[in-house]
Amino acid sequence: MSSSSVSGLLKNLKAVRAASRHLRAAPSSRKNAVLRAAAGFLKTQEAAILRANQKDLKGLPPKTP
Repeated sequence: MSSSSVSGLLKNLKAVRAASRHLRAAPSSRKNAVLRAAAGFLKTQEAAILRANQKDLKGLPPKTP
């Protein structure tokens, strides 16, 4: 992973952490709406996620007993 990728990932993780603080204080209805939106987004990305997972699995070393 390149340093720019790591930097971008860290930036995103910090943003998620900051958002989680706001969400923690939100009412349940807002939390549920956010979870539904996240689930909907993941469903739209299902094929890409599965392709990336398959690529990752192919990159693993063979399993040894």
